[in-house]
Amino acid sequence: MGRVIKLCATSKFGELSYALKVFDSLPNLDTFIYNTVLRGHLQSILHGNVLVLYIHMLEIFIMPNKFTLPPVIRAWCIDFAVEEGKQVHAHVLKLGFGSDSFCQNNLIHMYVNFNCLEDAKRVFDNLDKKDDVSWTTLVSGYSQWGYVDEAFGLFESMAIKNSAAWNAMIAAYVQNNMFHEAFDLSDRMRKKMW
Repeated sequence: MGRVIKLCATSKFGELSYALKVFDSLPNLDTFIYNTVLRGHLQSILHGNVLVLYIHMLEIFIMPNKFTLPPVIRAWCIDFAVEEGKQVHAHVLKLGFGSDSFCQNNLIHMYVNFNCLEDAKRVFDNLDKKDDVSWTTLVSGYSQWGYVDEAFGLFESMAIKNSAAWNAMIAAYVQNNMFHEAFDLSDRMRKKMW
């Protein structure tokens, strides 16, 4: 039944309402099924339902895993619920997912979305292993909120710069009407990557 729910809840040709009928009829729910329905609600832009389902999951003592929390974090981003997002951050730590890059990258994205750049940087700094997503999310976040110098400092501290990071930094310059810097960085990228 889990596969039926997955097909209906998350595929592009699925039917979330049918998945929910199957979900409601199951006597024994598990983390996998909850994760699938959470993702289905998030994909259907029903972020309020993600939060209700997460709370219900906790109430019936179904233990979240590292795949449960990212959709919940994303739902708070859409709703711009800063305090609730911080509570989910506490859940991430309490449940032992403080070193999981998937959860941590979603937390960085959430804090950037809230314009809580210090919190985003704190999560970033505490990462054991920073990947392309974490670097690019933070660079984009600083530039999105107009902190171009901070974005460039972070960009320059990257040991290996991927094309997403280069493009994020060039976009930061363009968005802030720093066209000369954008052209210079574009030339530098071309020389480095080719």
